[in-house]
Amino acid sequence: MRVVIVISISSSPSMGRQHRNVTRIQEGLSATREQARKEVEEQQKLKVAEKEQTILAMQ
Repeated sequence: MRVVIVISISSSPSMGRQHRNVTRIQEGLSATREQARKEVEEQQKLKVAEKEQTILAMQ
């Protein structure tokens, strides 16, 4: 599963403020990406466990 996040940044009157906004958005995206990665990994682990259990039940 791939998560794509698109954010549009409008121009602000101050470059300093815009830079801070971009930095804050990047930090938020990093946290969101990490959480999404963890969720996908957990889903994959559950799928593997289910398949292993199905295989064991067939033997």
